[in-house]
Amino acid sequence: MTAWGRPGGASEWTVLWSAYGEELSVDGCYTWFWYDTGGTIQWDNHSIELPTDWTGGAETCLEVAFVNEGGYGNHTGIDNVNIPRANDVFEQAMVRPQLFPNPNNGRCDLIVPAQSVGAIYRLYDSAGREVAWGRLTQPRTELDLGLPAGVYHLQVEGMGGVKWAIR
Repeated sequence: MTAWGRPGGASEWTVLWSAYGEELSVDGCYTWFWYDTGGTIQWDNHSIELPTDWTGGAETCLEVAFVNEGGYGNHTGIDNVNIPRANDVFEQAMVRPQLFPNPNNGRCDLIVPAQSVGAIYRLYDSAGREVAWGRLTQPRTELDLGLPAGVYHLQVEGMGGVKWAIR
């Protein structure tokens, strides 16, 4: 049995997990669909770790496929698939960065979730031109960019955007 995965839109699949033969057996499980040998159905848990570049917030869709390879796993059941950090992909994209205070005089704090540390932020003026950018090194970053009064759009990689009003 192999678990393959790929980010949405990618053409190539990546092997995320595999187990063969005895690796798939569970002690005490001897029930087969064509005859009952007196055993009971047993479950075993396995973990699949996603590559970190798939869970950093830039990806909005991930595909996972389970493939029976080599004749083993014909009687393997898959139930309750839980892929750690996969929920972060969608949830983080919906979270918006916070600016406090906003509106302000051009100086404020940019606040993001801890998982956004390391992301790039970009600031655009009302005409859509990029006027500033930087990399977040902590969840709370003081911004004082010396910009003139106006309405700006702040975008943090992997997150929603927010308007920034400077008086």
